[in-house]
Amino acid sequence: MRMFRPTIASIIKARERIFVDIMRVLKCLNTEEAMILYKNNFLKLKEVYAGKDNYLTHKDAEDFIKKRLTSSIRKNEDYILNPNQMIGKYTISDLTRIFSLSPETNMPNKYVRTAWAAFSRSILGFSKVANIGLVLKMLYITHGFDKPSLVYVGQATVIGKGVTIDLTGGVLIGARNYTSSFWSDVALHGHLHIGDGQRGTGGTLSRLGIEPYIIVLNDDIAFPPGIGYIEAAFYEKNHTQNTRKRRQAGRRGKALARLRPKRLF
Repeated sequence: MRMFRPTIASIIKARERIFVDIMRVLKCLNTEEAMILYKNNFLKLKEVYAGKDNYLTHKDAEDFIKKRLTSSIRKNEDYILNPNQMIGKYTISDLTRIFSLSPETNMPNKYVRTAWAAFSRSILGFSKVANIGLVLKMLYITHGFDKPSLVYVGQATVIGKGVTIDLTGGVLIGARNYTSSFWSDVALHGHLHIGDGQRGTGGTLSRLGIEPYIIVLNDDIAFPPGIGYIEAAFYEKNHTQNTRKRRQAGRRGKALARLRPKRLF
């Protein structure tokens, strides 16, 4: 069964997250025994962050996550997702496509939904009580761009039936957010494809390159309301011509322009 691979990967990634939490607790304890254990395992901690220390970020994106953390043990770096991280024989990018595109993910049975929840929380870093609808796809399509970026899904968020979210560039979804209003098909892209008639390039050429953005969906909103394909940066820049529409777009979310690298170690 194809879902077996992502399920094993979920267990491996969950153990990695538990290890990071234990290391933070040891550092906070600051006792002699705790610091010995911390120093003995520090190299392993650096391995966990390997490949993440030059990730795409933005100050507003970091602040968005920080304001929504409900535990002192949680850090922004918990939500850095490296699509090239190997888990077993597959990268996270591979696993998102295996899981999202497998026919089994459309099945409303207990095993599949439990496997999806484990995958989304351990690998994609979903917050507690976040819910996932049928036929949901959260996957990496690199478009020649595969840097680590921020992926955050807030508490009590519902990503409804039929949503496709391309994680390339970064995605931040606030708390109690209902995405895919009216159960319509929705494709969300934080990045902006170069072309699509917006920049004078169409067809196949428009898919070969992107400008990276982080798509941000605010708390307590249903977004988008019955709209299909969304490139957040283009939506924000070109579909807010009058004051009322600008206010609506501002409440729903935004695209954070031009990301910059930031080192963890």
